[in-house]
Order: sequence, then structure tokens, then C-alpha cells
Amino acid sequence: MSHMRNLSSLINRPLCLAPAAIRVLASQFGLRLDDGLPASASLTRAMMPGDVSPDDGWRPYRSQGGVAYIPIQGVLDHKAGWMDWCGWGTSYEVIRYQLDMAANDDTVRGIFLDVDSPGGNVSGCFDLARRIRTVSALKPVWAALSDDACSAAYALASAAGYVFIPGTGNAGHVGCWRLHVDISRALDENGITATLVASGAHKVDGNPYEPLPGDVRADWQNDMDAIRAEFAGLVAAHRGLSVDAVLATEARTYMGRAAVDIGFADGVADRHTVFQTLIEELGRA
Repeated sequence: MSHMRNLSSLINRPLCLAPAAIRVLASQFGLRLDDGLPASASLTRAMMPGDVSPDDGWRPYRSQGGVAYIPIQGVLDHKAGWMDWCGWGTSYEVIRYQLDMAANDDTVRGIFLDVDSPGGNVSGCFDLARRIRTVSALKPVWAALSDDACSAAYALASAAGYVFIPGTGNAGHVGCWRLHVDISRALDENGITATLVASGAHKVDGNPYEPLPGDVRADWQNDMDAIRAEFAGLVAAHRGLSVDAVLATEARTYMGRAAVDIGFADGVADRHTVFQTLIEELGRA
């Protein structure tokens, strides 16, 4: 089922996600969705790689005053799927499709990213952030937090030409983590034995039926450190900061003015003001 595919991409995988968000997902593991729902045009097209253009008159975003509005909200995942449908999150594929369409749309003069997300999957995130940066060289791209841009969401927001944060919004969380669940003691207490028959010493690394071995934990830690280093380099390049300065945040989040002071945002403003300001700036151009 499609919703299980999306859930599996968030469990036992590297995440740039505020840890509190995983509790929300965990509480919904039993959710059943109708996989027979017809895919919307945006999802169908977003899953098709290649050039996009608005030549047929259809556009997967709202626009006003020459500004395309693209939401980056909820938990972020790589592939288009059930979270796009139910409104819990957004996929990088759909954001990329909207972004590329807006970049090729002659009626669009600027792009507004409305960011309110705890982050999500590492897979696909950094590639999309780089794409946002490339598009920002073609057309103005502004990001406004409509409360939080944490972890993967901040990676995307940082790529905009300008980043604005409300007084009580949060930005940052430049780090990575991975969850391992060991249910071996619970199985023992219930008289259940799980036997894994595998070929290859590391074929079942990270399985939930036994404690995480020390060497596997070390490998995972190296992976997390490497992802964090790439994340920090990305943010540093986008925000004109040193990599050391970004790493020194130790994955902290910064609220409002503190985010501006640390260099993670350009100003404190609500998203409505930012959207109107972008329209006015384009009108003067």
C-alpha cells in the first residue's frame, strides 16, 4: 500500500526531522487510506521526470501579482504519496514539480515558499535544496516561515534568496538522526522467538529483533555525521556562513530574532507581510 511505502521511508532511515514529529507518525501506523483514489494531476505529473511547462494552461500552484505560492508543510518525504493526499506532509517530488513549472512560467516573476514543517526524509532533500538555489538565480525566491522550518525544511528554506521568520517561529535543527527500535525483550516476555536466516554478515543490520550491535551503531554514527556535514555545508553556502559556524549550532533551533542574529534568517516578519512585500518589489522592478 502506498501509505506503508511512505511510512517505511521514514522508519530506520536517516532523518532530518524534529524528533517530536515521529510520535505523530507512530500514532497513525494503523491509518487506512483508499489506494483506489484517482491521482490528482499534480501528483501524476510530479512522478514523471523530465521537463515541465505550463503550455497547456494548467498550473499546480496558486499565484497572485506574478508570485507563485508553493507550500512546504508537514512532514517531508521523497516520493509523492499518501501524505500529500491527507495534508500531513509534502513530498519533494511535488515541490520540485511546482518549482520547475513556476520557473518556466512566463506569468510568474517570483516564487514564494510558505514553510511550516518539522523536516523529514534525507533522501531527495539536498537535491531539491540545490534546485531551489538554481531557480533563485533565475527568479526571486523568498521563503517565509509560517511557524517552523526545522531540519530538512530549513535545508529547503535556506536555499531561497531571502528567508523571513515570525517572532515565535523556529529555524535550524541542522543535524541528522536515525531510529532503531529493539523489541527483543518484549518478544522474550511474551514467549516469542524471532529467527533471522540471512546470507551476508550485514544483511539484517538494524533489525528490531535484537539489540543494535556496536559496530553497526558505529557505522550508523559515521553516516549521520557525514549527512550532518553535507547539510551544514549546504546551509553555509546558501546563507554566507562558515561551515564551522553552522556545525557549532549543534542542531539547535533558533526562535525569531535569534535566528536572524545567528544568520539563519534575514528578518522577522509574518508570511502575509512577506508575500505582499515580494509582490510590491516585483512591481517596482
